[in-house]
Amino acid sequence: MVLIFKNSLFLLIFITLCYRAMEQNKRILVETENFDPKGGWVVDHHFMDEMGSLYLLAHGLGIRDGNKVTTVSQIKNGKYCVMVRTKDWIVPWNADEAPGKFNVVINGIILPGIFRTKNAEWIWQDDGIIDIKGTKVRSELQDLTGFEGRCDSILLCE
Repeated sequence: MVLIFKNSLFLLIFITLCYRAMEQNKRILVETENFDPKGGWVVDHHFMDEMGSLYLLAHGLGIRDGNKVTTVSQIKNGKYCVMVRTKDWIVPWNADEAPGKFNVVINGIILPGIFRTKNAEWIWQDDGIIDIKGTKVRSELQDLTGFEGRCDSILLCE
């Protein structure tokens, strides 16, 4: 009986410490495959074996797809660093004006980053800092070219 109590106490202490650590350094991961079914972006699984995740693909065949949207609740006010996980699928061809570009909109503010412009591998790209007020965050992916933009996740770090 004492052994069970000690394990339960240890578990309670562990959970409390984890909760406090999360509160001090808050991170919110928004998986794009969970976005609401709006816009022309589709869930794709092509890189599932490489990255272990589904992602969104703007597959407009040259026509810009509508914004894909989701809302995250129970967030606290503050400044958040925004990171976006994406892949530049056109890098091997060294094209200047290539398709697949998109940007992120948070609570109606278009962030400065243009994605699909950095690396042929799945990487995290910095999209600056945004000041969030309120308890909900509306995140959108805005297709800029109408062809093959790829986004796995958006990470907000306090």
